[in-house]
Amino acid sequence: VNHLRNVIVGGKNSKFSVVECHYNLGDHASFTNVVTEIFLEEGAQMEHCKIQQKNDQAFLVAHTQVHQEDKSRFSDFNI
Repeated sequence: VNHLRNVIVGGKNSKFSVVECHYNLGDHASFTNVVTEIFLEEGAQMEHCKIQQKNDQAFLVAHTQVHQEDKSRFSDFNI
């Protein structure tokens, strides 16, 4: 069992990408519970990519919350 919390802050006029990966090595059972909070200041640009590659015995519960200020941009991709 994994309980994760990520906090990401994009400063004013910053531009960046984050790749969040969830893998399960082997064929054992697992449970992952993750919360990701993203704060983007004015003009910040962020690309977020979440990759999940787990076996049939693995479970992922994930919540992503984004707080954006004026002229910020957020793109989200899930694979």
